[in-house]
Amino acid sequence: MAFNVEDIPEIVGHLQSFDFFAEACKVIDSEHLFKEYCVSHMDMIEPVQHTLRDENGLTIGNFAYVPIADVLTKYCSHEDVWDSIQTQKAEPRKEHVLGDYIDGSYFKEHPFFAKHPDALRLHFYEDEFEVVNPLGSKRNKHKLCAIYYSVGNVDVKHRSQLKHIHLALLVNVREKWHPDIRRFCSDTPIILVGTKLDLRDDKDTIKKLKEKEQTPITYRQGLDMAKEIGAVKYLECSALTQIGLKTMFEETIQEALCQCLKN
Repeated sequence: MAFNVEDIPEIVGHLQSFDFFAEACKVIDSEHLFKEYCVSHMDMIEPVQHTLRDENGLTIGNFAYVPIADVLTKYCSHEDVWDSIQTQKAEPRKEHVLGDYIDGSYFKEHPFFAKHPDALRLHFYEDEFEVVNPLGSKRNKHKLCAIYYSVGNVDVKHRSQLKHIHLALLVNVREKWHPDIRRFCSDTPIILVGTKLDLRDDKDTIKKLKEKEQTPITYRQGLDMAKEIGAVKYLECSALTQIGLKTMFEETIQEALCQCLKN
């Protein structure tokens, strides 16, 4: 495809600018402008911020949710995606051959899918990761949990491609697990365990963390975190060296038995 640059004054203006890249990036040189550009030019579904509250209504954190219904509406509106879904729908299934999970008895006998075999099937995945802050903030402030999903009606060879995987939820791990435990198991004692104890004195690990302006978690930091979440104990262990492993199991069993006797 070719065109005459002079026919487009906006492009001519950018090309003749002293600082071409700064001029070209003016439309996205702030967080607000960047978001507006993505929404208007990239068909983006904007995440919705939600506040997490405990049973007393106190704020305990936040999470971002990308509306699944809106994403699916735009996703299925793409011609190639819809064609793939329709092709999968029309493809005859081979008897006694397990080509996909929809060939299994669990799917065929499922109350919902038995009545709606062509309904969209969503596959959800969970992943936890750490966002590195080059300024060296506490690493536990940046550990996140992401919930992704793909549409099972699309051909299996496409499901693992990034363009067919969608983000549904992004939440702080501590905010994710701790409130749930306190809400549904309010009387259950929590034991916080620091794992991979062998890496605290590992030279290679210390070197890699130093490059990111980080250091291994100290025992004091573990105790502080245990106190913050209301854990009854803080323990450390290493599955590699077995240090602290026996103690961890014994303490956990003892705490569980004490809880049973109380009840």
